[in-house]
Amino acid sequence: MFKRPLKVLFLCTGNSSRSQIAEGWANHLFSHRVKAYSAGTGPAQVHPLAVKVMKEARVEGTEEKKLKAFREVRDAIKRSIQELLTVEIDGLY
Repeated sequence: MFKRPLKVLFLCTGNSSRSQIAEGWANHLFSHRVKAYSAGTGPAQVHPLAVKVMKEARVEGTEEKKLKAFREVRDAIKRSIQELLTVEIDGLY
């Protein structure tokens, strides 16, 4: 039986570290069951240490990701996101 992957959005303020890392790990570890996305309410530059950690762990995608504002992601996938996870208390307004 074919099941579609669970679509998960990790949301934080800057989309510069935690949400990027969470998206990368979710897609890396659970790619057969999860399609993860990340966004920020006020996107900033990806933190260099987040890139370093992900490279060291051999989890791809952090350094080349375009930072996405929550509104852009919401408009693109609002009907299909099944789970929304905030990775900091200030990430949800």
